[in-house]
Amino acid sequence: MDKIEFRLLSHRFPTQYIPCRVIEIFINDNSLKNIVPSFDGHTFLTPKELYDELTIWYKDIDLNRTAIIAGCVCGVPDCDPIYVTIDESESCIIWHNLRDAHRSFSNSEIRDYVFDKSQYY
Repeated sequence: MDKIEFRLLSHRFPTQYIPCRVIEIFINDNSLKNIVPSFDGHTFLTPKELYDELTIWYKDIDLNRTAIIAGCVCGVPDCDPIYVTIDESESCIIWHNLRDAHRSFSNSEIRDYVFDKSQYY
């Protein structure tokens, strides 16, 4: 199983004078910014934005379970987002099909990640 960790850090978007909090995602102790080939020009989401993205598909069973996990450095998550598709089994959460707004990454670039459900929540 893979390990996921969410770390709170301070970040200042170009349009803000006061830093705000964002959640940096680590998978197996490696920051997402080091995992996603095109992370330059992106930044992490605020706690509320990330929480909403990771839990929105619980609210409507018909959603395709795609979540935005990073957005443009401008601070707007829908501007040039990085997506992940999330599936769930009885015991685990699977992240797959990581992609940005322009392309999907091959399995040789980014593999699927499987998290223990008890550690994920």
